[in-house]
Amino acid sequence: MNSDAFKDRLKTIMGDESNRSFAEKCGISEGTLRRYLRGDTTPDLETLHAIADVGGCTLAWLAAGQGPMRRGEGGQLAEEKERRYVIDPSAELMAQVQERLNACIVKYGATLSVEKTINLTMTSMRIFDGNYKDREFRELMMDSVIDNLVRLALPEK
Repeated sequence: MNSDAFKDRLKTIMGDESNRSFAEKCGISEGTLRRYLRGDTTPDLETLHAIADVGGCTLAWLAAGQGPMRRGEGGQLAEEKERRYVIDPSAELMAQVQERLNACIVKYGATLSVEKTINLTMTSMRIFDGNYKDREFRELMMDSVIDNLVRLALPEK
C-alpha cells in the first residue's frame, strides 16, 4: 500500500473531524492515527476495516484507491459491478478466511503488503460467500484454495 496515497485518502474520509474523535471511533490511539496521516506507517487489515467502516468508504478504495469511494457511486455501471461483487459475509466466515490466510502466510514465511493481504481476503470471500453451503466441504476447500492463493501472491525468488 502506498502510504502517501493512503494518507491522502484517510484525510479525505476524515473531513473536518478531529484526530482524537476519529481515532476513538476506529478503536485506535490518536498517536497511531497521526502516524498514518504522516505516512509513517499503514494499518493492518483489521484496523483498515475499522477505518473504512467509520469513514463510510469501501475497503478497496481506502486501501488501494480502487473502485468507487462509497458504495453506489459511479453511475449505473458501478452499481451493476457493486451488485455482482458486494460481499456481505458472516463474521464467522470472515474469521475463518483470515485465520487460514494468516496460517498460510506464516507457513510460507511470507511478508505480504496490506494491499495484497486485502486482495487475498476479498478474493477468498468472493469464492466462499454464498458458495459451498455444506460447511464441512467448504472448510476442506478453503484450506486448499487459500493455500494456492497465498502461494500465487508470494514474491518470486
